[in-house]
Amino acid sequence: MLKAFLAEMRQNRLLLPEMLSIYEEQMALLRQRLRSNALHIDQANERKHPIDLHHYNSYEAIEHQLLEELHDLLEAVGNQSVNKSYWIVEKAMKYIAEHYSEDMKASEVAEWLNITPNHFSYIFKQNTGKNFKEYMNDVRIGHAQRLLATTNDKVFEIADRVGYKEYKYFVSVFKSVTGMTPKEYRAIKASI
Repeated sequence: MLKAFLAEMRQNRLLLPEMLSIYEEQMALLRQRLRSNALHIDQANERKHPIDLHHYNSYEAIEHQLLEELHDLLEAVGNQSVNKSYWIVEKAMKYIAEHYSEDMKASEVAEWLNITPNHFSYIFKQNTGKNFKEYMNDVRIGHAQRLLATTNDKVFEIADRVGYKEYKYFVSVFKSVTGMTPKEYRAIKASI
């Protein structure tokens, strides 16, 4: 793919500085995309110095250097994704953090990720140590705890805001996660 990209630039008779500039922009976009997919490419995989066009003064020399750089980046991605399921779980956790107050099922998150529900459930538990429902409850109760400690909202309003439509169920889950009821939690936080 990079070879075709470079060949097209050569066919369009781009000057070497233009070719290098376009390549740099594309690599910046690629690194940004990798980061947004929870693959963190460290500074060690980025070029320390600009390419010296006095030294690399032909299409072939530039192409060789750029192909080598892309190879190193792909190797870093491959090394980092030894556990390829990690990025899927990271993406799912980010999605959950943004949508925790909505009615959500593991199968819907799996569909959003384009994987089977069984595979999603397996890798999610493997990477987090919790099943989807337990993780969702922890996230929701964590938000409820912050709201109980920092607002005067009624408990049933907080329950609804964090995604529990049934007040009694919310109290039950809250107690199972924290060991106390929401009112007891608020009273303790108020006395601190």
